[in-house]
Amino acid sequence: PSAPRPDKLDLELRLCPSRDREDALQEAWLAALEGRNPARAVNTFAQRERRHRKRESVCDRLPVRPLKLAELRDAGILSDEEFNAKKKQILGL
Repeated sequence: PSAPRPDKLDLELRLCPSRDREDALQEAWLAALEGRNPARAVNTFAQRERRHRKRESVCDRLPVRPLKLAELRDAGILSDEEFNAKKKQILGL
């Protein structure tokens, strides 16, 4: 395949957030060395980072509470034997 036009790569780099630009350049460089399209690699990298940050922000807003072994047992996730083994492990018995 023909090499991508430099203006397409420049456009993708301009659309990439400044905090990710250095990493995007590395992605472009690796893609060029591997014979892939650097502009497409930058676009894919930017999308991946956007999705990752979106997931992080959602996870930060979720309430977190301690997990109770009894709840796992009551829900059928842990059997009575597994519950007792975990309890002994936690208590150091």
